[in-house]
Amino acid sequence: MFPEGAHSDPDLSALRIDRPTTPTRHVGRNARRALRFLGPAVIIVLAALWALNAASAAKVIVVRPTVVVTRVAAPVLTATGYLASREQAAVGAKVSGRVQRILVEEGQRVKDGDVLAILDHDDLEAALAVARAAVSRSRAEVKAGEATFAEEDRDLVRKRALYRSGVASRTDFETADAQRDASAARLEALRQAVAVAEAEVQVAEARRQNMIVRAPFAGTVISKDAQVGETITTGGMGAASGRGSIVTLADLSRLEVEADIKEDFIGRVQRGQPAVVVVDALPGREYRARLRHIIPMGDRSRAIIRVRVEIEEPGEGLFPEMSATVQFMAADGAQESRPQRHLLVPKQALWEGDGGSALWVVRAGRTRKVPMQDVRLQGDSVYADSVLDESDLVIIDPAMDLREDRAVTARVRE
Repeated sequence: MFPEGAHSDPDLSALRIDRPTTPTRHVGRNARRALRFLGPAVIIVLAALWALNAASAAKVIVVRPTVVVTRVAAPVLTATGYLASREQAAVGAKVSGRVQRILVEEGQRVKDGDVLAILDHDDLEAALAVARAAVSRSRAEVKAGEATFAEEDRDLVRKRALYRSGVASRTDFETADAQRDASAARLEALRQAVAVAEAEVQVAEARRQNMIVRAPFAGTVISKDAQVGETITTGGMGAASGRGSIVTLADLSRLEVEADIKEDFIGRVQRGQPAVVVVDALPGREYRARLRHIIPMGDRSRAIIRVRVEIEEPGEGLFPEMSATVQFMAADGAQESRPQRHLLVPKQALWEGDGGSALWVVRAGRTRKVPMQDVRLQGDSVYADSVLDESDLVIIDPAMDLREDRAVTARVRE
């Protein structure tokens, strides 16, 4: 029921919905304004990234390896073997003893007579001191004996004069003469004692020297066979009998290859025959050599004859027990020739750094470092047979700060 005079319908004019005070069109206007200001900044950033990428792709000058084909003599026979030093010895001591000091390391070069090691010899030092003291005592006894002999000799001269003048008796004269002879005999015995004592000193010094191990020839220490505190025994073979040597010494300036040749082919070689030695560890390098000796003993189980091929100029990097291949050439120089292919690059491409020599190449637009273990020069060029392909692009005058896997732009030099 509504009061009298009131309308029956409700008043809806007071009801309303609140709407945002900012119109929608204002949002679009702000976005366009932000893009207007951010657009140049985005363009600047993209340009900087493009410039940075362009700067990182440095420009380098490259060349392709030059292919050179030469003809070399074909070998009449090929054999394999191992490097060995012509003069090599396991150096030990003449006597048994405990190692007190080792004065060399592997790879160290020594001269003939250099001290390699010292064995414990405190007892021999004491014996040497005793022997020297005995020499000093014997020499003092000789001086006393010389004084006694001189006195006895003067007494004999006086007694002889008195006897001749008739004052002294013949008995007094003969007694003085006998005393002088006895004194001379004692003096000679004392002098012999000095010689014996001096010989004892020499023996003690020799024993002490035997405890000092010296190099029997000039060479390189290729292994240390004992350590400080171990006992060295003469003729020791293995741990059961003790160490027999302290170091192994080899003359690396006189290397040769011990190779095996089949009995069927031994007639193809002779002493003095020229040969070429190739070492597996140094590919691409050849060493001139000559057949020095054919061992006159066969091996029935393997049907081989062993030969020794001396390398004329070994150079650096060759060590005993390396595997090697020997190519025997015809003794009269009438062998056939065969082509040999080489890859050469300019010497300006050689890069020298802390890690050694290397070449820098461009592969798929990026830099690659190629180490050069053995650098061989041919005039103004470098042999690169074993490390490069004919399609490689080699950088000329590479920068010292060049890095691996860097994007570069290569320009081939004509």
